[in-house]
Amino acid sequence: MVDKIPDINSPDRIRVFVSNSYLDRSMAMKIRNRLGEYGINVYIAHNERDVSPILLEKILENISTTTVFIPLLTRNFFSSEWTMQECGAAVALAKLIVSVSVEAEPVGYLGKFTSIKPLRDPDGSINTESLCNELLKFLYTKGIITNDHVIKGFTNAMTFTEANYAAEFLKEVDETDSISIEEATRLFTGSMDNLILKGSFKASKILTEILEKYKGSLSRETIEQLSQKKIL
Repeated sequence: MVDKIPDINSPDRIRVFVSNSYLDRSMAMKIRNRLGEYGINVYIAHNERDVSPILLEKILENISTTTVFIPLLTRNFFSSEWTMQECGAAVALAKLIVSVSVEAEPVGYLGKFTSIKPLRDPDGSINTESLCNELLKFLYTKGIITNDHVIKGFTNAMTFTEANYAAEFLKEVDETDSISIEEATRLFTGSMDNLILKGSFKASKILTEILEKYKGSLSRETIEQLSQKKIL
């Protein structure tokens, strides 16, 4: 099936700007990688320690073209000389902002926008998979990502944890909005060769439930494909 999400270089591609301290680049990278599996372009502001004039121009350009601005509010964030300036630019450009309150709450104009407080694992570390899921749900409720993005993220799952969270999100979307037959076809054909999805109890169970719901409306060709893969 044809991927309905614009090509990575398309101006129509959804773009997210993550404003972070250089010291928090690991968390920013995890967000970029997971949202990227949903077909979202994520720009990380500070993956390098120093900000050159060229990088500064690139940062401003990416803020101006971004769809959503996500500041990672840590202690390091407020120690950076650049992050609050980036927030000011995003506010001035009327960008949609959703803060991640890791170690601090939004201040100033950021307080007017939605914030997400991430869950922590028993060892105190941030549960980035849960955080990414909350960010994706926010983007979905705002109409920024569509069913196609949700399906793409599910079929691209690369770990069992990703598969479980993606499956829960997919189930929630289907129960509230219902996916179309065309979308269901892309879901099933796109999932056939993903061994992670097959090996995840939760993901395979949810996929089977959705398949039962839509299999009576699938084309003969799709049914044959699924049968060959022993999915039906």
